[in-house]
Amino acid sequence: MKKKLFVLLTGISLFSLTSEAKAEYFEINRMQTDVAVHENGTMAVGEMINLTFKEPRHGIYRDIDTQGIKIKVTGVENQDGKPWNYALENFDRGTRVKIGDADKFVDGLQAYQINYDVTKGGIRFFDDHDELYWNATGTEWPVGIGEAGAVIRLPDGIDEKDIKLACYTGAFGSDAEKCSGEIINGVVTFQATAPLSAYEGLTVVVGFPKGVIVLPPPPKWLPFLMLFLTLLALGIALEPLYGYIRRGRDPRGKGTIFAQYDPPDKLIPAEMGTLLDEKADMRDITSTIIDLAVHGYLAIKEIPDTKSWIFKKTDYELARTEPKLKNAHPLSPFEEKLMQNVFGGAKVINISDLEQKFYTHVPGLKTTLYENLVQRGYFPKSPEKVRANHLVKGIVLTFIGFSAPGFELATFGTAFSFCLLINGILSLVFAWFMPRKTEEGKLAHEHVLGFKLYLNTAEKDRLRFQENENLFYEFLPYAMTLGIAKQWGEKFKGLYKNAPDWYEGSGPFSMPVFVGRLENAASRMQNAFASQPPHSSGGSGFSGGFSGGGGGGGG
Repeated sequence: MKKKLFVLLTGISLFSLTSEAKAEYFEINRMQTDVAVHENGTMAVGEMINLTFKEPRHGIYRDIDTQGIKIKVTGVENQDGKPWNYALENFDRGTRVKIGDADKFVDGLQAYQINYDVTKGGIRFFDDHDELYWNATGTEWPVGIGEAGAVIRLPDGIDEKDIKLACYTGAFGSDAEKCSGEIINGVVTFQATAPLSAYEGLTVVVGFPKGVIVLPPPPKWLPFLMLFLTLLALGIALEPLYGYIRRGRDPRGKGTIFAQYDPPDKLIPAEMGTLLDEKADMRDITSTIIDLAVHGYLAIKEIPDTKSWIFKKTDYELARTEPKLKNAHPLSPFEEKLMQNVFGGAKVINISDLEQKFYTHVPGLKTTLYENLVQRGYFPKSPEKVRANHLVKGIVLTFIGFSAPGFELATFGTAFSFCLLINGILSLVFAWFMPRKTEEGKLAHEHVLGFKLYLNTAEKDRLRFQENENLFYEFLPYAMTLGIAKQWGEKFKGLYKNAPDWYEGSGPFSMPVFVGRLENAASRMQNAFASQPPHSSGGSGFSGGFSGGGGGGGG
């Protein structure tokens, strides 16, 4: 019956000042392992290794695989009980006992008694029995072992007929049973019945009734510690939710939305749109272009497509103008930056001229919008930065949470990395909701909703707009950024007969058609502003080529 080896895969090598020893420098005559099992589940292990050096060497290494167990080396002696000089080192699977003296040589017959305690993981516990499953020699010796045996001493008081034995020999994974086991006066003795070749070992199994090993009760403070760790883990996992409750929710505001007859605090369309959803969208930018035209800072002219026959793509000319209205508002920092980014030093420019070029200005324009709203007291921090901080945190913690559980569980026996994973995922989700408004910002936000409510019911106040035609157009960019421009135009169908002087188009005028053309112009601007150059396919490998610079590959 094939058994999987559990602990103490071992290896040996000789060491000198200049190089590792080779297998032919020594041979193992006998290896005897003595294991005393205590009632509390700990064990005292003694390994007697008798070997012959074929030429003078400094000593040996004993590698003890401690995966799944915890040990403490207590000493190394010779056959006369005199101590050997030794040092402990770590290797990839456990503890290395380096025995010998770099200033002295040994030769011929030598004996090494290695003593250590197993303080955790030595005994396996099952529903119907407990057992010791022990690699008495290990399977990583580079030389054969002439004789191999093991003595297992169990706690007193066990009926011999309740003890079950098994043993295995051979290389790792072998189920050969060239070994024997017997119980004499309560002591279990195993012996390999044939010499072991290099990289072969002796493994022993002793099963005994439950109740022989009585683990000590946990300390009284352990439940409180576990409760604390549980609450800590829960706090770590749900921290983004707590963070949203404490820092992400807006103030209460008035809680009631009333119709408002103008935008709050003379906000421009881009600022109002950003305040509404806490995001600077491309629609907010293009609606501000229309607003600048309404206030006389530029004129818009359709340029029909005369080249295409089927899929016609209308272009638009933007021309800088001087405002004629006495009440034309001074440009805000965002509007000045937008005009500079659109025109540069030119007076006239086509939207098509901005394709694959303007996109470099978009991040700066959005940042300016956020900063303006922070300076005006609507947000305590830039929504853009708040979202970015939580996204970065979420990505980092999610990566750690996915990568670390196996290492953490094997090393520390804990699972806090799983809590970090939950924290990271929640951080990614809540990142979009973490920006918050100030009290003033919340009141302005409610004002925006009231203004939207008014625009949706404006047909009840047609006389006001008939008396002041420009007021209708002043509100049009706001309707566009609120996504209700079509409804806005339909409500005033037939009220105005001509397009405004800042827009030059073709065909007969009607308000719904005009609003549709204006939205088409805004859509054309959005596509042009966001368009980027196509990615290059890469340079030649014969001119400036480098490792990793070609297609395919990976790691």
